Formats: sequence, C-alpha cells, structure tokens
Amino acid sequence: MKDDIELQELFKKIGIVIGIFLILTVLLVIMISSKYNNSSKIIKEVNKEATFYVLVYDNSCKTCKRIIEMLKEEKINYYEMNTDKDGKYKSFLRSIDSSENDIAKPTLMYIKEGKLDSTIVSIKDEDILKAFLEKNNK
Repeated sequence: MKDDIELQELFKKIGIVIGIFLILTVLLVIMISSKYNNSSKIIKEVNKEATFYVLVYDNSCKTCKRIIEMLKEEKINYYEMNTDKDGKYKSFLRSIDSSENDIAKPTLMYIKEGKLDSTIVSIKDEDILKAFLEKNNK
C-alpha cells in the first residue's frame, strides 16, 4: 500500500515536470518564430497602409551590420528582414508589388502608406544613407 502511494506521488512529480517542460518548449518556439519571422509583421503593416522602413540584410554582410548600427544611432524606427532566417521575405516583396525575386543586401526600403515609395540598394556610404533618410523624413 505504501509503495502504491509512493509510486502515485512519483508519477505526479514526473507529470508536473513534463508539463512544465512542454509549456517552456511551446513558449520558446513562439519566441523564436516571432523573432525570426518578421515578414508577417511587416505585411500586416503594409496592409494597414502604414509608413515605415525595412532593412533587408543577411548574416554574412559586414556592411549590413554597419548599416544597422547607423540606423540605431540615427534612432530610425525600422523593421529588419534577415533573408537568412526569414524564408517568407519573398511574400513581403510581393505584398509591396516588388517585381524582384531577390534583393541585393543591404537594401533599405521606405514604405509610405503601405506602398513602396523609395529604395536604396547596396548601401556603401554613410552620407548616401543619411541623404535617403532625410529625404523620406520630411
């Protein structure tokens, strides 16, 4: 009888541990998918006819990292679209009626009222980037 009670208690503890593990796993999957799947958020903004910037980049691009730092220094609100991690970025391109299937990195897009307004491709120069931002922030 005592063994049965101990066994039941052991099963309860194992059940609790498994439950906690499953909950944490689901939360982790949600966090990872939301972090690395920005295109659906961006498409929602396009559908709301919002105005914003999108930086398209990949992990191997050193210039991209510099551009990200510059955008943060300038306090520009923008979405990041990492083509290495977001397989749906082509659906974003279709949502803004872009005819391109692939984009040179880094590319900064200015989306105005849900439409692609202007783009700067293969950004290499800080002055050119600043001029692009000034033009669109007027």
